Amino acid sequence: MEASKIDMVENILQSAKKLNSIERLSVAHALLKDIPEQMRSEIQLPLLTGLSEQELAVLAKAFLSPSRNRRLKFLLKKNREGKISQQEVIELDKLLTESDQIALLKAKAQYTLNKMHEH
Repeated sequence: MEASKIDMVENILQSAKKLNSIERLSVAHALLKDIPEQMRSEIQLPLLTGLSEQELAVLAKAFLSPSRNRRLKFLLKKNREGKISQQEVIELDKLLTESDQIALLKAKAQYTLNKMHEH
């Protein structure tokens, strides 16, 4: 990649870091949506290793606890309504990060299970 494009990418990444979790997720979704289908099938994700099939199945079904999920929904609603405090924004960001981590772990576990069953 040429130097000017590297600088542009760095500037974009620095700007993205200033966004809250919801805005970053929206940007990521928009960028991924534009990847051609052919390229998507060529992407190889790392497998979760050292886990049994049963452990992977449990991870693939993991979710945010009901009480934390209720709190997340409540804070998202307050955020949409513009009635959220700064302290609640911090809590919302933490809950969104936790939710994102669970979703990523679930996806990796399911991907690994799928790859195991291909062979």
